[in-house]
Formats: sequence, structure tokens, C-alpha cells
Amino acid sequence: NVVEGHLQDIGALKDSLVHEANERRARLEKVPTLEIVRRMREECRKDVQAHMVQYEEQSSGHLNALDSERLVWQQAHSDLKDKIVAVETSLMLRLQEVPELQNRLREVESRLIVKIEESQKGSEQEIVSHSVSQKELERRVAKLSALVEKEQSARAAQAQEH
Repeated sequence: NVVEGHLQDIGALKDSLVHEANERRARLEKVPTLEIVRRMREECRKDVQAHMVQYEEQSSGHLNALDSERLVWQQAHSDLKDKIVAVETSLMLRLQEVPELQNRLREVESRLIVKIEESQKGSEQEIVSHSVSQKELERRVAKLSALVEKEQSARAAQAQEH
């Protein structure tokens, strides 16, 4: 982009110089030829020097801008590399912990399985015990109900006899 801009500037300068030279020729046709050549040479030299100073200033400005952008990019690149190294280091530490964590998980799972099985057996035994107790209770209630009915029948019979 900078080079294209310079090429366009050079083309415009060339056109401007051609136009100016044509105008000077028309004005100076009346002046002796040697004097015309000296004046034109001096004017061209001054124009070229002025344009060279201008182009050097522009070139210097562009180089400074490029250096500044390069420094910003290098700093950002360096920061990014540092962050990537930090993430990789952290990830490697975490990856080293994975096998240990897997072993712990297996231990916890096996303990839980044992405890769940023990709890299930205890619950089954408690259910069986409650079932036996409930059957015993039902049998006693049935026996007591039969006794109560028998006693009520006996009282009713006694009450009728009296």
C-alpha cells in the first residue's frame, strides 16, 4: 500500500512537472536558450530536492509506524505464548492427577457398593423381622378377638340366663 501510494505520488509529480515545464517553455521562448536551460535546471534541482525531503519524511514516518506495529504485535505474541505455556503447565499438572483421582474414585465406589449391599441386607432382614412380627401380632389379635367374642358370647348367655 505504501509503495502504491509512492508510485501514485511519483506519477502525479511527473504530470505536474511536465505541465510546469510546458508552461515555462511558453513563457521563456523570449529569453535566450542558455539562460532558460540554467533556470530550468536550477528549478528542477530545487523541486527534486524538495520532493526528496518530503519522500524521506514520509518514508521515515511509515517505517516508524511499522516499527511501532511490530513492537505491539511482538508484545501481544509474547503475552499469548506466556499464557499458552501457563495453560499447558496447568493442564499437565491436572493430567498427572487424573490416574490418582481415578483410583480414589474406584476405592470410593467399591466402599459404597459394600455399604449399599450391607444396608440392603440389613433392610431385608428388618423387613423379614417386621413381617414375622406383624404375622405374630395378627395371630395374637385374631386369638384375642376370638377370646373377646367367646367372652362376649358367654356374657350374653349369662345375661340371658339372669
